[in-house]
Amino acid sequence: MTERIAVYPGSFDPITNGHLDIIGRARGLCDRLVLAVLVNAEKDPLFSVEERIALIRENVATGDGARVAGCGARVVARSKWVWDGIRQGYMALASTTRNR
Repeated sequence: MTERIAVYPGSFDPITNGHLDIIGRARGLCDRLVLAVLVNAEKDPLFSVEERIALIRENVATGDGARVAGCGARVVARSKWVWDGIRQGYMALASTTRNR
């Protein structure tokens, strides 16, 4: 079977309960989830990339199918369509299971 890999790009500045909810739901839809922490030189983040990655690792079990990596805006722009597809697929799945 082909491994299903999803990319969840975001600033995660800081990581919130909403992020954690999406991460938990996405893990059920893929075999590996990559949390791509955005590096954007045009913004003044509250936390550095290293601090954001550390916060994610403190709050997300990354050893079991999830990975965390810092990345530039170009990587995020190219991977955004992947996450949008996962989110749309999840919403479609959620709407069919809610109506049961």
